[in-house]
Amino acid sequence: MRAINWIGNTLFVLLCLVCAALLGFLIVPRMLGYQDYVVLSGSMEPTLPVGSLTYVSDVPFDQVEEGDIIAYTAGDDFVTHRVQEVTQEGLVTKGDANQSADITYCTASNYVGTVTACIPVLGYLVSYGFSFAGKIAFLAFGLLCVGCFVASMIINKLKKATVAAPET
Repeated sequence: MRAINWIGNTLFVLLCLVCAALLGFLIVPRMLGYQDYVVLSGSMEPTLPVGSLTYVSDVPFDQVEEGDIIAYTAGDDFVTHRVQEVTQEGLVTKGDANQSADITYCTASNYVGTVTACIPVLGYLVSYGFSFAGKIAFLAFGLLCVGCFVASMIINKLKKATVAAPET
């Protein structure tokens, strides 16, 4: 009985920690105006490893400087590269791991913002969490945690009722 009680409490604490982590890494930054994106390619390695979660802030386009890491759209793609040069035509960008600069300029119309933070590996978890399988897994984990916690509470109530019951 003690093992079930310990398992239930431990799983419930884990559920609370997962919820707090989601709140801390996804919801709070969004409330503060940051956008989060997952790094999908190695063009910015080692600065932004594949699978990292990046936070992008809406720094005005005219305040972007050489050396800043920015996010912008290129057609249907979302690109996160370093600014190599600021020109009249726009920003010349290049991935740290790439040999040459990008072909297209980043302009005010396709500029998203400046990368302000990066958390390696967390992007893998976020990507998985938003997939169908990830949603099912997180739901199952949550139900398991709550179920074990409720079971431990019921067992505790039964133990107290058994101890308090008068003997006949």
